[in-house]
Amino acid sequence: MPARAKALGPLVAAALVAALGAGGGSGCGAEVTVAPQQDASTVGRVVIHGRIFDLETCPEGCLVVVGAVVSLDDDPAVLSEPTGPDGAFALGRVPRQSSQRLRAETTTGIVGSYVTTLNVNAVAVGEEDVFGVELYMLSAGDADLLGAIASESSRDLRVEGGYVGEVIRRDPEPEAVAGAEVELFPADFPMRYVNVIPRYVPGEDVLQPSTATGTSGYGLFVVAPFGDPQQMGVLVTANGLGFEPLLLPMAPGTLAFGLHVGTPGAVDGGTPDGALLDGSTVH
Repeated sequence: MPARAKALGPLVAAALVAALGAGGGSGCGAEVTVAPQQDASTVGRVVIHGRIFDLETCPEGCLVVVGAVVSLDDDPAVLSEPTGPDGAFALGRVPRQSSQRLRAETTTGIVGSYVTTLNVNAVAVGEEDVFGVELYMLSAGDADLLGAIASESSRDLRVEGGYVGEVIRRDPEPEAVAGAEVELFPADFPMRYVNVIPRYVPGEDVLQPSTATGTSGYGLFVVAPFGDPQQMGVLVTANGLGFEPLLLPMAPGTLAFGLHVGTPGAVDGGTPDGALLDGSTVH
């Protein structure tokens, strides 16, 4: 694994603590202790508690995003209060026994600094409140990943929308996966593998050549939308790892982020990532 892949250790660990439900806490090492910001007493409703992180800061400790609100993708009227200095949110009035994708958007203090992000890995909601959910947002800065992609290509995902995916493995220790191949359905979606994160490797090309056949040590790839809104399937393959396929909505103007978690020794395929997860975690 390239040395720069190890720099993503905190990012991957944060994602995997959420994926594996390790204590229901934050993968960045900070405990989530927040009071409900909305009334959860409505019959058939619960609260989702969690924190929002700046994806590209995780190699140096996962900075939180302040002034962001979280909403249900299926019902934007279900909205949290803005996050405070600890990046914590509490989203109330969430239907019990449901599977929810969450959208994060900045509103106060740093408006415009981040792109509104749909976290496509579904949160399973049971009968009780959900704790320890981690969401990620991407910076809109010109010197950061999305801005650099716009400068190196003809596509600006900050405006057009699209998808940013990260390939990671669970064992023997959390790390980004280099050399993973990504297949899209339908295959018409324009896709590129990410070479480096410009915030940490300035001066290098952010995108791999269009002829590249797999992820770099950062495990990242980007997809641009085409045409009208539609569903896109993503299947990841890598030697020795099994991945569940992910089906997600792709719509112009919507930036989505998702984790593709590989399990050693597992067989490719299985239940789609959109299926219900453990009631206290997100992956």
